[in-house]
Amino acid sequence: MSKICIVLLIGIPGAGKTTFHTTLRRSTDDVIYKFHTVVYDELVVNDCEISYKCKRGKVFAIATELMASILTLPTNHKHVIIIDDNMYLKSMRYEYYKHAERLELSFLEVYFEVNIPTALLRNSTRENKVPEKTILKMAQQIEKPIESWEGNVFRINSNLNFDDNLYLEFFNKLELSFCKTLRRKVDCHTEKMSITKLQAVDLVLRKIAHGKIKEDKDNASKVCAQKKHIFNAVRQGTILVEDGWDESELFTNLMLHFR
Repeated sequence: MSKICIVLLIGIPGAGKTTFHTTLRRSTDDVIYKFHTVVYDELVVNDCEISYKCKRGKVFAIATELMASILTLPTNHKHVIIIDDNMYLKSMRYEYYKHAERLELSFLEVYFEVNIPTALLRNSTRENKVPEKTILKMAQQIEKPIESWEGNVFRINSNLNFDDNLYLEFFNKLELSFCKTLRRKVDCHTEKMSITKLQAVDLVLRKIAHGKIKEDKDNASKVCAQKKHIFNAVRQGTILVEDGWDESELFTNLMLHFR
């Protein structure tokens, strides 16, 4: 079975995250690592009408579906899934950590330390500039990766130029990360809760499927197949459903998995 390492890029806009992973992909052979990138800005660029929380849910759904599809591959390649987002709050990072733990994947964080003037200068040269007030606010709110579960961190002083030595050090860290897969933690409480959760998921999926079939009866078989696939993915843990979600949040997040 293929191996996966989830790599979260942490840093304010202008910290050099996109430059880093773009160069990273060019500097290695696909024979060694298969790189995949999930870029927040690219995935939600036209989603002006939905909330920030739903945008994040969409990106997470796409990332988890990518993980699930890779795990079905018969090859024994090492796959690196890079999440290019600001990830400035630990809660944002924790959902990826828990999912990696649930699937027993490897997990690595890359933290970009940058001063505000440098970030603002770089942002000014971008085609799609981030508002300056957004960068300043994020710089005040960013939570450094210091939690006990954030022990595997590669830190970058991104005030400096990225040189070959930096990428060499990263690849060494990445290789070590593949040797440290997370272990799933299961307790009796979690197992009991999962039954109730699955019942709620099933009811919401039925509502979504009913609505879609009502809109387009010709695609009924396709919708039913998707419903079954999504339910099984939730049951197996490849699609994450939070315990605290109400029916509305469950509906919104599960809807993202229908195509």
